[in-house]
Amino acid sequence: MIGSDRYRTHTCVGAADANGATVRVAGWVHRRRDHGGLIFIDLRDRSGLIQLVFDPEAAPQAHSAAHRFHNEDVVSVDGTVAAREAKNVNLNIPTGGMELRVTGVEVLASADPLPFSVEDETQEAAKRSAWPTATSKPAVRVACGRWSFAPKSHGRPAACSRTRDFWRSRPRS
Repeated sequence: MIGSDRYRTHTCVGAADANGATVRVAGWVHRRRDHGGLIFIDLRDRSGLIQLVFDPEAAPQAHSAAHRFHNEDVVSVDGTVAAREAKNVNLNIPTGGMELRVTGVEVLASADPLPFSVEDETQEAAKRSAWPTATSKPAVRVACGRWSFAPKSHGRPAACSRTRDFWRSRPRS
């Protein structure tokens, strides 16, 4: 389907230039905000972000589908590009002056819940949940404490003694 309009007619940033036009964009759900009646979703593709607005009165089926969206779900949406009110313009992104009023939705892929927030800029949550690499000193210490099946050498598994000697023999920089 390369070259067809099945999934999108514009990129997220390209849609912002089509004020008043009906467009189709596709991408990943970056952030979801539910403000009672309206649902706002930031859709991300390789070009950037665009804000989607789901109105229960204008498109009830699309609005009910948006209730089930999670971060990193892949969706394709149809809608009309509209200018945001002056007080709601976001000058930090190229599409901050526009939003897409959604009329139709197609879910292309659903994502499982993530173990940590992708938005977390410090990535502290990722560091805490990631398994340590096998070559790092803390990983070797953790593994040495858990190896009960290895032969013992001075109260420690033999593999750990060799690993400890390896780390001590390395030149320090």
